[in-house]
Amino acid sequence: MVLRHLLCWLKADGRFSLEVLLKSGGPLESDFATLAPTTVLRLARHEHWARRICNRLERKIPAGFTLSFKALQFARDRGFDLIYANTVVVSEEVEALAKLGLPIVWHIHELPFGIQSHGGGRPFLNARWFARTFIPCSVRVQQALGETYSIPAKKMKLVHEFVVPADDPAVVVARHREAIRKELGMPSNAFVIGMCGGVIWRKGPDLFVNLARHLVTEFPGKIIRLLWIGGWENARMQSQIEHDLRMADLADRVRFVGAKANSLAYLAALDVFALVSREDPFPLTMLEAAALGLPVVCFDRTGGGPEFVGDDAGIVVGYGDTLAMARALGELSGQPARREQLGAAARLKVMQRFTVDIQAPKILRVIEEALETAIEPMPAPGMAAGVG
Repeated sequence: MVLRHLLCWLKADGRFSLEVLLKSGGPLESDFATLAPTTVLRLARHEHWARRICNRLERKIPAGFTLSFKALQFARDRGFDLIYANTVVVSEEVEALAKLGLPIVWHIHELPFGIQSHGGGRPFLNARWFARTFIPCSVRVQQALGETYSIPAKKMKLVHEFVVPADDPAVVVARHREAIRKELGMPSNAFVIGMCGGVIWRKGPDLFVNLARHLVTEFPGKIIRLLWIGGWENARMQSQIEHDLRMADLADRVRFVGAKANSLAYLAALDVFALVSREDPFPLTMLEAAALGLPVVCFDRTGGGPEFVGDDAGIVVGYGDTLAMARALGELSGQPARREQLGAAARLKVMQRFTVDIQAPKILRVIEEALETAIEPMPAPGMAAGVG
């Protein structure tokens, strides 16, 4: 989503000719295609079979049968001036594209656990030497790049994540709040707590269930419902969470509604946003919820959540302390004036600091500096500086 917002802004700016290279397709592929020529890396059938045979025989996959090789083929002789990489997931492609000798600006939206989840973190460790500039999306990401991955501070330019907020949140809420609650069978007078994101371990769906259990125990007289918006990682995760909900008698209080194209409509049905993630660099859904005037409750030490919330846009509790979070949420349920105050501060913070019109120019400056300067890529231990 950040890349889509950025491309839209850069296209309107008009200073660059853009092309998009995707490692795989997805729901935003058509959106990218409307903004710039878009290519999706794909392996032919015989290449898939060759890779399977190599894996079965525990042999190294030939370079020609990799997406990184195809990325290099794509970019060679196309006249590009700069490569903007948008995620650590493309680490192997970044390493391959470094052979072109072009400046590489690398936008990092991941923290160590997320980086480690991709090839044990090894692809990023190998490729980090080749970026001219890194753009960490939060202070915590910037700290992690320096402390965990030895990226020099002078090679990093902090630019926070950003969204395109609704012009009038009251209109969005008025249009969707009651309709969504009715669709989900939630009482109109319920206090609705929500989370939005993929249902994966890092996002804390099990903690969301524990949170619901504490809310029932601590506030038995309150009508509270919990709503998770986002797709399941896999069938196993779904069966595990649904098992916990049944065994805890929470199935009528907690709803996992899957991925929604109109997620903003479901956020509009909430009273407060509960960010239960174990690790989240600077979640866009948090910004989208805040832009609707929702206060944010989150754990500390998790990434961008506490950095955004501070002491005015919600409440921060101890890492993984679902009981403390439940108590904070329960208290907010009886404090509409305080919710309104926190939510207003959250929206103001988004509007003043985290919109595409505020953050995209910072990325543009990083790109322009990378094109203008002759700073060499960071040399890996035991190798000469430079790429080629």
